[in-house]
Amino acid sequence: MVEWILIFQIFTLLLGIFYARRPEFEKFPYYISAISIFSAFLAIGTFINQIISPQITKKILFKLLEFNNYSLNFCLFSDSLSITVIAIVSMIIAISNFYSIGYIKKNLPLFLCYLNALPIFLTFFIASDNLMQMYICLHLLYVGSYFLISFDKKEASIKKGNNFLAVIKIGDAIFLIAVALILKNFDTLSFEDINKFSIQDDAQLRSLEIISVIMIISIVLKSFPTGILSCGRHSSSAPIPALVIIQSSIISAAEIFVIIRLQSIFECSETIQDMLVLAGLFEAILGAISAGYQKDIRKILVYSSISQSGLMLTACGFSAYGAAIMLYITHTFSKSLLTLASGSIIKALSGECSIDKMGGLLETLPKTYTSFVIAIISACCFPLLPSYYANKILVNDIIFSESDLYYFALLSITVVSLLTSLYFFRVLYKIFHGSTHIDEISFGYANENDKFITISLYISIFLAIFSGVIFYYTAYTSTIWKDLTVFSYKSNTMVIIAFFTVNFIGIIGAIMVCKSLKFSQVNFPTYKLLIIFWHLCLLKIKIYGNQLLNNFRRKDSQ
Repeated sequence: MVEWILIFQIFTLLLGIFYARRPEFEKFPYYISAISIFSAFLAIGTFINQIISPQITKKILFKLLEFNNYSLNFCLFSDSLSITVIAIVSMIIAISNFYSIGYIKKNLPLFLCYLNALPIFLTFFIASDNLMQMYICLHLLYVGSYFLISFDKKEASIKKGNNFLAVIKIGDAIFLIAVALILKNFDTLSFEDINKFSIQDDAQLRSLEIISVIMIISIVLKSFPTGILSCGRHSSSAPIPALVIIQSSIISAAEIFVIIRLQSIFECSETIQDMLVLAGLFEAILGAISAGYQKDIRKILVYSSISQSGLMLTACGFSAYGAAIMLYITHTFSKSLLTLASGSIIKALSGECSIDKMGGLLETLPKTYTSFVIAIISACCFPLLPSYYANKILVNDIIFSESDLYYFALLSITVVSLLTSLYFFRVLYKIFHGSTHIDEISFGYANENDKFITISLYISIFLAIFSGVIFYYTAYTSTIWKDLTVFSYKSNTMVIIAFFTVNFIGIIGAIMVCKSLKFSQVNFPTYKLLIIFWHLCLLKIKIYGNQLLNNFRRKDSQ
């Protein structure tokens, strides 16, 4: 069924190319959106069929290369993980296509052409069974993202697009070194063959540790939250329908997907897993802090996505791959609703993105306000909403892990959740409450009458509310993820209740802080927290680095 999804995606792209060449056909955006929606329903049907009868299939399309009597094929590999992610991506793409009709008013044909190239690359990336196909498709994804980031052809956007691509090139070069080392040590790039490999001696263990460290460096470099190396910071200039795809399926999930497919390499030693946990926690904390100090609503969304991808990385470090997938699913739907609602605000204010120049929009944009509130509580661990289930699984898996970072991880995740509540409610109050900072002309024309944007928000609200329940009880607790998930059959109920109680108190506290400061900018004192966390990370890295060097020296002496 995956090949049929791909066929409809290619057909959608061909229609987009034809529409870009013949923009006078004004009904083509509706055709493109309709086929994209049909492709999403086909993907949902494939996911339901996988739940009923789990199976693994591989369809070889053509031979990619051949060496040493070993052939590397370009194929469509479908299992529980790939089908689940393809279904999610297809739904988000369909919503983005429909939303674009109401949001993009300038050069819509070219935008739809660029936008509908991404799901094809994503499908090939997700359905790959070897590292070479994954590397090629990942690079194509980044190139497609570059064209969307610099879509408006403004000097600032082009500069951000160039910086984004430059950082990606550096990260891909490091990743390619790891691919070469895997090929040298395993004589294969197939995930199945790599995960079946058994370590025979200390030399092989050392090689795996080096490969893991190189991959972690590549991942951290691409997703680093601040500074010139921040891909998220550079991607924020993409139009809102494209930003939904970039932050939910490329920034947040691409590297996590690589780790899950190569889990045997990252589980070669406890030191490597601890490094992965530390990298994820540092990214999550720093991303949350960076989001708290931003004024551009798009940058707040992107840094928030980076923070959540850090939690996914942390879950992978604890071998909690089911938790990482649930985090990805719930983050995708709640953040897509939040991004689309933000796009509605930006469009209503004629392109204004600074939250300091907003305020008092509650009565003017009531539907957008409702969407914004639902998206926030969906992302803030509110009971029975998506992030509640994802964080419940993550906390439970951490509790029953044997890692020395157990307490440190729980504390850091709690801090991230509290910071997330604080900066989201800060944004909510500065946009919709208090006195307005909008000029009278823009405020007078602000409205949400576009039916494409409104319908997209309603569909996203449904997914943001029910996606957690649906995927938790149909996928996580069923048999379809058992080939990659470490399940926690035990459950420490008291610790989980304590975690969510603290988060609920954090939500109430965030509301009270915003009210008490009369909707002014909340500059919470997190620099000291960041410094303490950074020193703890350095201490842990130093300890594990010394352990790794001592192991190498001991192996050399033997």
